[in-house]
Amino acid sequence: MCKLVCFLVLSSLCLPEFVLPQATYQCGIRQHGVLPLVSEETGPGPGDSGGGMYISDGDRWILRGIVSLGKYNELKQEVDPLKYTVFVNVQPYLTWIKEVIAESEPRKNRRQKRISELECERFQSLSMKLRNGDCVNNRYRHDVLIYNGENLVCNGVLVEENHVITTCSCIRSKKFVVEYLPLSVVIDAYGTFDVLEMFCHPKHIGYRKNYDIAVLKLEASIVLSYTMIPACLANNWTENLYDILVQTLFVSEPTSTFEQGKHLTLIESTNNRLTLEKECTGRNKAGNRYEPRYEHIFNRSVRTGELCVNGSDHTLYKTYAKLIETASSGAVLQTFNRRSCVSTIVGLLIRNVKKKDLPSPSWVDIYARISSHLDWIEQNVWNVTPRVDPVPILGPEFRRLIYGDLHTQYNVEILHWSSNSSEFEPRCSGTVMSVKHVLTAAQCVMNQTIGKPLAADTFELRFGEYRKGQRTVNEYVRYVSEVHVHPERLVNDIAILVASWPVRKTEYVAHSYFMNSTDYTYSDVNEVVLNGWSIGKTGIPNNGSKDYFSFSTEIRQSCVQNISACTNILILDRQKCLEVGLRLSANQFCAGYSNEEVRILADRGSGMRLYINFAYVLAGVVSSEMTGNDTKTYTILTNAEPYVSWINGIMSSGKTKRISERECERFSSHITKHRGACWHLLGHIVKLYDIIRKYVCVGVLVRENRILTSCQCTRYPNRPSKAKLSDATFINITKKFCHPNYNSTSFQHDLAILELATPVDPKMIEIACLANVRTEQLLDAVVQTASLQKAKWKSPYYASTYEYFGTEQECARVLQPPHNDTFLKPGQTCVINNHFKKDLFSGSLFQSVDNRNCTFTVVGIGSTAVHNRGLIAGRAGAKFNIGIVHRVAYYLDWIEQVVWQEEFGIQHKWRLVNTARNAAARKIQVNVLSFAVLVLGVHFLVHSM
Repeated sequence: MCKLVCFLVLSSLCLPEFVLPQATYQCGIRQHGVLPLVSEETGPGPGDSGGGMYISDGDRWILRGIVSLGKYNELKQEVDPLKYTVFVNVQPYLTWIKEVIAESEPRKNRRQKRISELECERFQSLSMKLRNGDCVNNRYRHDVLIYNGENLVCNGVLVEENHVITTCSCIRSKKFVVEYLPLSVVIDAYGTFDVLEMFCHPKHIGYRKNYDIAVLKLEASIVLSYTMIPACLANNWTENLYDILVQTLFVSEPTSTFEQGKHLTLIESTNNRLTLEKECTGRNKAGNRYEPRYEHIFNRSVRTGELCVNGSDHTLYKTYAKLIETASSGAVLQTFNRRSCVSTIVGLLIRNVKKKDLPSPSWVDIYARISSHLDWIEQNVWNVTPRVDPVPILGPEFRRLIYGDLHTQYNVEILHWSSNSSEFEPRCSGTVMSVKHVLTAAQCVMNQTIGKPLAADTFELRFGEYRKGQRTVNEYVRYVSEVHVHPERLVNDIAILVASWPVRKTEYVAHSYFMNSTDYTYSDVNEVVLNGWSIGKTGIPNNGSKDYFSFSTEIRQSCVQNISACTNILILDRQKCLEVGLRLSANQFCAGYSNEEVRILADRGSGMRLYINFAYVLAGVVSSEMTGNDTKTYTILTNAEPYVSWINGIMSSGKTKRISERECERFSSHITKHRGACWHLLGHIVKLYDIIRKYVCVGVLVRENRILTSCQCTRYPNRPSKAKLSDATFINITKKFCHPNYNSTSFQHDLAILELATPVDPKMIEIACLANVRTEQLLDAVVQTASLQKAKWKSPYYASTYEYFGTEQECARVLQPPHNDTFLKPGQTCVINNHFKKDLFSGSLFQSVDNRNCTFTVVGIGSTAVHNRGLIAGRAGAKFNIGIVHRVAYYLDWIEQVVWQEEFGIQHKWRLVNTARNAAARKIQVNVLSFAVLVLGVHFLVHSM
């Protein structure tokens, strides 16, 4: 039997006739087994649509078609297998099929590397070996020393050109919990570097070993070389704790008997082995200092957060007694790869623990494990995004050319993952707009087959000095987290890629300026610059400009006069573009080449720039290349200026800041720093006094003339009338606003705002910020500031300490049953602290400290506290206070409306609370007076009779 097999794309309807587009599809007759089917006897029926047709290729079957429909036999009520059967030819759709498969299959072979891994590869490009195979950088130059003035505080390690990591106990003051030490960093053979920023892990508390890690940002970048390579950071893939663990640290050797000199020695120890966790958790006399008795109640520690290491070189601590103190903190525990000449940090020394059951002196070292804290380190070293500014618009004013303004530093190569080669391949170019945003053409990021944007994780971006096939230390690789295509992409060929990690400005990466269309207009004498790598043209990216732009005025004049001798790209008049048959949208224009012989095809997505006022200004984005009816090739460009507002909306994430956030930025701008430490005066904390200057409670300044406290502090018997500032001055309180739903029995909604008669100067007095849902981190450590009174005859004062908030489940567990129904309402949380008295807890302040921005953010206000004597097993007599705290973020809408009333322009009923109370009091007084007059009148009448 024979059967005619035709390949045609049709729907699965039984049509009486088949029309075969001969240009696209083909027909064939099955004869002599040339096109054998899988089964000769079974014909495709209605239920078999979608079945495969296979061709034998010796020892395998090849899919050739998909069943679409067959000729239906009306008499037999079935598909006649001897008649025509229509198949979909799969060969023209192979590209689309592969794209769909690639989008849905697991991408195990292209796991995205962490930012620390990408940066490690960048550092590795600097490595160099001697002829004997030794690494040039084998002296651990990444080890640094941290000084407070002339005193060596501890050690640290360089992990990036601008960043050093060390322990938090090295940089935070032991006396004042919110104070950081003014520090400087000394790098061997490089000198001293001032610290610009420093900050601890947000979960670290006091002297505890958990989360004892910190980041220091240097004021100046380190010039990297083959002798100075930053250390890599271990992760779960690269950490090898069974390799040779090398501990390195600097020590100061005494130059005389009475003083400690500056002669430094780098100590290297290779006899370091992991030991049991219990060896580092044994208590000693000093243990209570590090392990508070109630730490296990709200436990935020991670079992894998520390490493317990037994070092056999015990003579080290005997020779250098200073090491058993803080001088050894921050010592580096690392592995060294002699093939790549790169060190990988696995831990930083926190402290030493003396073991009494071993020969003396015997010490066990506790290290902060890098892989457990890697997420936080990466976020604070590489993801510190500055405030998002609108794209800069260059005006007509003169602007001097500065470093980084060279046109080759604006370009970004965009690569796309290829399922065929299993690697990223060049696709387009783009333009750097900010630390995370790249502007390109919409065609570069679209799946043209299905008409949707390609997946974000299929792109890779390369910034800076890119050389294909050769990684350099000035090349920055990033992945893509978001793809934004203009909603009207068919007429607006523009798109933005958002990088997964920021790329800061350097000598090799610069941000583009836009041109103000009201100041400049395009004309056919505008010389332009096109950047790119000629992707797909020569196969050899050159990271260069597409023209031979000349700065000489004489050459430009000759170029205008003699157009045939000019080698520049020229923007053409729109009418001329239309005359040569080019189809342009409303926001497109074209550019031509004055000399066709020097024409080089530009990449799609490449930026077109004009050199104006000594700056390269972004004017357009390359969309495509077209050939006109004059056989010349023209570059089609999309004018970028009309999309500035759309670009700004994406760069700002479409979010508007709250009034409290905007004011917070204003307040923090007045705080100064000294060697990375904020110069805090704690002026935002104020004391409240009544009319006879008797102390009431504490409050916090949240605006120049507004204080946030608890409502209990404003009710009888507390009647605050004055606020005492940090400079000992008193300011009168004119108005008091309690939350309208305040309940004096359950203390729910226990918040109040006080208005001062005279505003303070934010340049002289600090003002705190207010937490919102985004900035509130309830699992982080917070600074609790509350009233403390050592004895009844002594005046109370406020003190501060780090504490944890409890989760909802933890708070319910520690509260006694009678209090569970009363407290822990929405907007409340709890805290445990046995230092403060119950009757002084109201109005206490809970805040987070950001030493980078020099801000205090109010997270909660204390309301009341209750005792739980049975909180600790076996210690029934101990008094532990469970404080109930109101979250600021929960009440932020009400707080903002009271503090910044002019921003909302509405009058609230709660503003009349005090007035109504006074009116009621006056009414009572009038009624009493009337009653008194009536009594006197009756008495007079009685006696007159």
